[in-house]
Parts: sequence; structure tokens; C-alpha cells
Amino acid sequence: MSSGESRPPRVAVACQGGGSHTAFTAGVLDRLLEETDVAFDVVGLSGTSGGAICAFTAWYALASESGSEGRVEARRLLRQVWDDIAVDSPPERFVNALGVGLARTQGMGVPMPSVSPYDTPASELGRGTMRRTLERAVPAADLADLVDGVDPDSPPPRLDVGAVDVQRGTFRTFTERDVTHDAVLASTAVPNLFEAAPVTEPDGTVRYYWDGLFSQNPPLGELFRATPGRLERPDELWVVQINPQREDRVPRRTEEILDRRNELGGNLSINQELEFVRLLNEAAAAGETVGAFRPIAVKTVELDESMVSPDRSLDYATKLDRSHEFLDQLWDHGREQAGRFLAVERDRRTVQRAVREVWNEGEADWDGLVAPSLTVHSPSNLVEVRRFLAGESEAEVTPYGLAEYVSFTRTMREAIPDLSFRIEETAAEPDRVAIRWRATGTNTGPFLGTEPSDRPVSLSGMSMLHLDDGKITTMWTLYEGWGLLRQVGVADVTERLSTTARVAATPVVTQLSAPTENRDIVDRLTEAVWNRGDRDALDRVLAADSVLYLDSARELRGRDAYWKFVQRYREGFPDLRLTVEETVSEGDKVFLRQRLRGTHDGRFLDVEPTGETVDVARMVVHHVDDGRIVETGVVEDTIRLLHQLGVTASAEVAWDAPGEVV
Repeated sequence: MSSGESRPPRVAVACQGGGSHTAFTAGVLDRLLEETDVAFDVVGLSGTSGGAICAFTAWYALASESGSEGRVEARRLLRQVWDDIAVDSPPERFVNALGVGLARTQGMGVPMPSVSPYDTPASELGRGTMRRTLERAVPAADLADLVDGVDPDSPPPRLDVGAVDVQRGTFRTFTERDVTHDAVLASTAVPNLFEAAPVTEPDGTVRYYWDGLFSQNPPLGELFRATPGRLERPDELWVVQINPQREDRVPRRTEEILDRRNELGGNLSINQELEFVRLLNEAAAAGETVGAFRPIAVKTVELDESMVSPDRSLDYATKLDRSHEFLDQLWDHGREQAGRFLAVERDRRTVQRAVREVWNEGEADWDGLVAPSLTVHSPSNLVEVRRFLAGESEAEVTPYGLAEYVSFTRTMREAIPDLSFRIEETAAEPDRVAIRWRATGTNTGPFLGTEPSDRPVSLSGMSMLHLDDGKITTMWTLYEGWGLLRQVGVADVTERLSTTARVAATPVVTQLSAPTENRDIVDRLTEAVWNRGDRDALDRVLAADSVLYLDSARELRGRDAYWKFVQRYREGFPDLRLTVEETVSEGDKVFLRQRLRGTHDGRFLDVEPTGETVDVARMVVHHVDDGRIVETGVVEDTIRLLHQLGVTASAEVAWDAPGEVV
């Protein structure tokens, strides 16, 4: 954990374009700017088309007034702008309904006359209306004073507005240093609705622009660059995504095809940019990047069409719908989605803070972190470890409370005074957080009655935590206890356990990976492959080059290697049954809390069949990409497993059979 975590994260909000659907974006911004419990500093806003309107409006208020006053003003102006965009009068409502109906009819393939925006006054009327809306919220003179008066030593938040030069075919990003109302209108100039928008350059040259949907939707690249005179780069990028990434069925009707083409076109640039960010983050995690790039976490707040329109999808025609009822519905949905996003962020930060205070700093605000009724489930707790070392019978699995957990942390810190915890990766859902962690240090203190070994120690594990009202109420945790005993010299060592950790990349959590689909894939792996022993099913869920990471610095690569891993368990326990007790998924990650049960009727870990029944906990994390599992890590309650098989701490165990932690 870096010392920088004591300050609020610097956040840039990127607003995807999508016509009237960006009323959702306005609702998201309204809720984000209302938040007081989850701290963050908005250091940048970017947007395209309707997203540009939202980003520009919020930026102006935040740049004009500091602190909470700027946030309050931004919310007021966003509400004003979208109230002005909405149609109210009967004639306006009639024209709006007619326009939406004609667009939908045309999308169905009905022949309609094609009219150039240069041949109808509607183009200029629409642009004039939008200009008046913007200027009422952001007076031209005030905007010019703000832009011209930017202090390079104390710059306002970044602003990036995307458009494309019609004649040159080049992308253009207008920033807080040159933004005008013309620039925002240029970003909203949809070619089949509006004439190309003129923007006059400082030297008097006039250039013409179309909607930024053709270029960067929204622009991201400039947000990551260290540029003199601009505010610091963000730590996190929050993307407000309008267009769905996935479609449940293949579009067949003409209007469905048109709608899907529009969605794919709107997502093309952002997918490319986020994939580039993902690659850079992975390179940084591997120590391969140098220079100006700094990893950035990407998180997404997405419009859920099923919540707004359960009966039918939000088709392209609805992006033209400016009815007050429809825009208010989108606004409210934006607030709901942002509220859910913030609740998840609060819980994620609580867990991160708990790790930092409890394990790294040794001084925790227990009242602020956990509920008084905290329940901890840790099968191989110190009681079980002591009984295992003493050759006594297995201890009953019983949860324990806050006092026992505090005692456990003290015992570990006494044994390893320089103990340092690092969260390698997380996945979070409302009221639930899963983490994969690694702890390192040196065993310079006594541990369970043994003398210090003075050896370096590396301990890996996973935890799942439930939270209520921002406090941890229940925790399940597993760590590779057998590996710890081997490292501190308590158990016989047949091979040295590596202390080299695989470092997870800074996450890019987007709709590129759908948690629901990923859960289904992982469920098929558990049921078909592990429980039924279906080798063919493995090919349908596991990527050909998939990797299973092991804590002993070995990797199992490919489907055949993974299948051998499964077979070792199925041969050792012919009636093997793996059940999933809980799942937490986010982006491309799926964490599982499982139980492994079976009868030891076959050779396992060089232990001859005992006929004993085993019942042990396991935690797994899978990474899924393009419908296949590409990475897997497993941590198993090895001490309890060995205890149930009758193995003693002094036994030499064949660890070629991988059962250790990622």
C-alpha cells in the first residue's frame, strides 16, 4: 500500500455519447457529485456528443467554483440543461413523437425520402436551440473569461471534447484551454441531422466538424498524458457507458441490425482505447514499462436497458426522443446506477483500508471497520494448526469473533514483525468483496512455540467479505498454511517454496467482460469438468493457452495440463463433489468459495488410500476473456486436507500434485 492512499483518488469521468440516452449520464454525474461518504477528486471530464454536453456543463461549474460549491452548481446546471433539452409544449411533443416514429419506420426498412440537413431548416433550428441551451447555462463571456484566465500553476479540471474534422479526417480534442460553445456543438453534429459545425481557429481559419462518435467516444488518450499546464493525471477512470457491449441474440430484422450497427460503432473507439490501457497496465505489472505511463484503474457505470425499458430494447430511434418522461426516466436510472457503483466502491475501500490498518500499520480503527458481531470463518485457524503439529485429532470447524481475530493478527505480527500485506486483485458486488492477497516478511519471532527461523516468508490467500452499511460483518479466508509451516521450518521441506509473487495488473473493469456470462462459464467448469469428469466440456470453457498459477513458482499451461490437475483429484477421490457456496464477480474476474468433498479411495499426494472422507474449503479466482477462462488460481485448506488423510507435519509430501495457491 502506498502512502498516497491517504488522499482521495484522483478521478476522471469519461462520458460516452448517445443522443437522448445521455440523460442517463447526467443522472450519473448528478449522483456522483452529490456523494460525500466516498471521497474522490474530479480532475478530468471527457465526452462526445450528448456526453460532451454533460462533461462540458459539469466541468464549467467545477472550474468556476471550488469544493462543494462547484459540485452543487454542476448539479444545478446539469438539471437546467436537460430540462431545457426536454420538449414540453404540445407542438414540440408532436414533432418529437413524429421524428422518433419516422426514424423507427426508416429503421424497419420502409422507403423514406432522404433529405440532406442542408436542404431543411430543421438543422439550423436544432443547432440554434442547443446553442441557446448551452449559453443560458454557460454564458459565452463567462466561458471566455474562464478559458483565457487559466492559471498554469493552478489549472482547473481537465476537459476533453471529441470531434472529427470532416475534410481532413483527423480527430480533434478540444480542451479546457480552447473550448467554446462552437466546439461542443461540433461534437454533437450528427451528420444525417446537422450541417457540419464550423469552428473558428485563433488564426481565423474555419474548420468543419462532425459528431465525435466518428473519432473518440469518448476521448481518453489525453486524460492519461502528463501535459504542462494541465491538472495531474487521474488515478482512476470512471466510464459512463451508454451503448451495450453485448447482445443476447443475433439481430435479424432491419431495425435490429441498424440498432446493433449503431451500438458497435459507438463502442469501437472506446474498446480500442481501453484495450490499449489494459495492455499497458499488464506491461507495468510485469515491470516492462518505463517513462511517463502510470497504471490507471478503469471502472464502468453502464446503462441497463432492461431497467429502463423492460418490454423492448432502447433502439436507435429512442436516441432522438426528447420527451420529458423518457429523459427523466433515464436521469433517475443514472442516479440509481451511480448509487450502486458508489456503494460498491465504499465497500471495496473499507476492505482495502482494513488490510492496510490491520496488517500493515498494526493499528486499526476496529469500530469504524467491522461490526461488533463480526464472524470469521478460517478453517485452518491457529487451533487447527496447533493440533496438526501436535499430531492430535482434527479440530472442529467453528467460526470465531472479533476478539479471536485480533489475537490471530497479533500472533502473526509477533512471528513476522515486518509483515506486509498487498492486495493483488479484487472483485466487488453490492455488500460483498473478494480479494486475492499476498503477505511477505521475515520470521524473526516465535510461532506456535517454535523458535524464529529468520527465513523470508511469503504467504498467499484469498478472502471473501460481507459488509453492511460500510462495515465488515462476515469474512471467509483461506491461506496456504502448509506452505507457511514449511517456510518457518515447522514442517519438513521437500522443496523450497518460492517467494516470487505474480503481480496482477491494475484492473480495467468494463462491459468487455459480462459478469453474468462469466459466472455461467465458471459454473460449467465446476459441474461438467470437476464433478462429471467431462473432458470435452473443458475445451468449451478453457482457453487453449490458459494458465493455472501455483504458489511454488510453477505454472500449468494449456487444457491438457489442467485436465491432469483435475484427474489427480478425481483419481484420489472417485466420488469427488465440488460445490460452489458463493460467487463474487466483476469485470473479467470470478471469485468462488467452494467445498471439496470425497472419499480417499485412490492414491493422492503420495498418500495411499485411507478410505477417509475429506471435506475441505477451497477458493478460486478465474479470469475470463472472450468467453473462455484464461487464468486460474486456487487456494485450498491443505492443512485440514492432510490432517483428514492422516498425514503428520513431519511427513514428506509429493507436491507435484498442485493444490496450492495462485
